[in-house]
Amino acid sequence: MIAQAEGEQFQMLSLMMEDTTRGMCIYQAATAKEQRLIADELKKSCHKQAIIVDMADYAKRTEEIPSDIQRLKQILDKTPQAQVVIMCNLQLCGLWVGDSVYIEKLNYMRDQLMECDKMWVFGMTPYFSILLSREARDLFTYIMYNCSFVVEEEKETISYNESKEYTGDIRLLVNRFAEYKGYIETHDGNEKPDLKMAEAILHVWLSCADYLDHTAAEWIRDLTDSVSDVLVSGKEEREQISIYKLLSRVYLQLGIYRKVSHFAKLRQELVEKLFAPNSIDIAEMYADLACMCLKSGDFSQAKDNSYKALRIYKKFAKEYSLETIDIWEYIAQVYLVEHKYDEALEIHKQNIQVIMASGNESSYRILVVYNNLGRAYEEKGELSEALKCFQKSQELGEKYHTGNVEAEILVLNNISGIYHQMGDLEHAKQGLIRARKICTRFLGEDHENAAHIYHNLAAVYADLEQWNPAEKYYKKAITVREKIYGETNTELANSYMNLAAIFLRQQAWGKLLDAYVYMLKALKIWEKTYPEDHPDIARAYDMLAKLYYVKGDFDEALVWLSKAQKIYVNLYGKDSQIVHENEYNIELAKAEQKKNVCVE
Repeated sequence: MIAQAEGEQFQMLSLMMEDTTRGMCIYQAATAKEQRLIADELKKSCHKQAIIVDMADYAKRTEEIPSDIQRLKQILDKTPQAQVVIMCNLQLCGLWVGDSVYIEKLNYMRDQLMECDKMWVFGMTPYFSILLSREARDLFTYIMYNCSFVVEEEKETISYNESKEYTGDIRLLVNRFAEYKGYIETHDGNEKPDLKMAEAILHVWLSCADYLDHTAAEWIRDLTDSVSDVLVSGKEEREQISIYKLLSRVYLQLGIYRKVSHFAKLRQELVEKLFAPNSIDIAEMYADLACMCLKSGDFSQAKDNSYKALRIYKKFAKEYSLETIDIWEYIAQVYLVEHKYDEALEIHKQNIQVIMASGNESSYRILVVYNNLGRAYEEKGELSEALKCFQKSQELGEKYHTGNVEAEILVLNNISGIYHQMGDLEHAKQGLIRARKICTRFLGEDHENAAHIYHNLAAVYADLEQWNPAEKYYKKAITVREKIYGETNTELANSYMNLAAIFLRQQAWGKLLDAYVYMLKALKIWEKTYPEDHPDIARAYDMLAKLYYVKGDFDEALVWLSKAQKIYVNLYGKDSQIVHENEYNIELAKAEQKKNVCVE
């Protein structure tokens, strides 16, 4: 039932149809079904002869869409006495031939439509109405009335942050996603999925995924899994490349890296087959591969693919440009892993200059770069500088990107991390609890960002010596990261090692075996991922030494302390503080070893 069928808007629209010989009106409704229901009600209530032209009827013969005046006249000629023409579901034509193309055709037909001496009533979604008002200004000057209807039974299927006002393109994208989703669900009973619609909604979702909650992501995952194999069937190789690229990016956004790798490899095979070695297409492929490798923890390959892309862009004089900012950021992230902080800082600052020089302060990229700059300062130990960068990122987000859930969570997480390191545990905990609530509401409990929050919240509870919540949140982080990454990711290894550390700090005999198991899991990942002299591997050796020390096995403790010391000397030099601290631990273990010998 149409909630306003007997209301003021419906009566006004009906009155326009009765009293106006020629003109144009618009009504809006969220779905194709609703628009048709309204069209039927309007026709029923009209005393003039009216016809309905429902664009949904052309779903299986899109080549016959009445997109010009000749085809419309052919329809009118079948019922020449009709005085009112109700055309509903115009947004579907936008889908089939392109929004801009179809709107341009409507705009061009304005005077020809008026010459037909009919009353035209156009039904469309709110999204398409906004587009029409923007891009068909000539046509819109003739619109006499524009109203919107809802259906009483309609329930909200897309939830996003109602407390924030989304404007401009974001609102359009969210509305378009809801519109496409409704169309697909309405036609879910079809034997074959509407592949064109499926491809279209994947593109739209990638553009507004940060503004939708986890239920939308879960729905997209189910849809993508069901159509990924058939989307490429019957397409030419160049079209297949676009599909593989799309699928890689969808699964990257979803955090399903095994499938990212699968479709990225299929794309790489075709791109290398069809394009010249130094083409932009090859560069874009290397950039995407770098991103994928970075996400999956293959840092060496991430850097290699990044530089391959940059060498190509350099040939086009685009080595330092808006097009290469993301690639430089990938390299900077690898430098952080390698503890080359100054090199990472230099890249972030260079990228900020490139963005500002192009007049793009409102770009989402600068928010991300400031955040990454803060991370680099944090890793270097310059916490006050890190806090300034994170707060600048937060300021830009609130100014230009209100409602971007992932950006808000990321900044809260990072600012809380700085407070944690400064010793302000209460502020750190409150910020992380706020981030957790936002994340679980809009992205779900199994999202990648949720794992970061669980991990950091566990670390705060551990420093407060609240062992139960610390263990709880480390295990939640591990569960999510194992689900997303498998058992080969360095972030997962961090969660393993930190959980082992809180077991060790409690010095409870029943926990030591669990600590040992998690330490070995972390070490296995780090040895597979990092070079043999990486500080995280030394950290694992150190932790194993502490475990054996607590158990009273000082011989084994010395073995692991010596292995750690060798890495520390190579990395930081003989006079570094960490080397001196480790020497002290070695002396302690030797002293305990001698005591045991004397007792024996």
